[in-house]
Amino acid sequence: MDFNGVCENRRIRAVDKALLLSPSRAADFLGIGRTKLLALAKARRVKAVREGERIYFVRASLIEYQESLPPRS
Repeated sequence: MDFNGVCENRRIRAVDKALLLSPSRAADFLGIGRTKLLALAKARRVKAVREGERIYFVRASLIEYQESLPPRS
């Protein structure tokens, strides 16, 4: 797993190779909070999968969501 620095909240962020991200890492990847991320999953704007009791976010769907956002002005 490749590491790409430290996030503002001091969690190490794994990005380039991971296919599934934990809620914390997925939220860091998008630059939003976990509550907002879970709301996006509930609205089916990003894809989440369950593995037992845990939830993971599909990195490809996070990238698609990011690319669908209008550019900042």
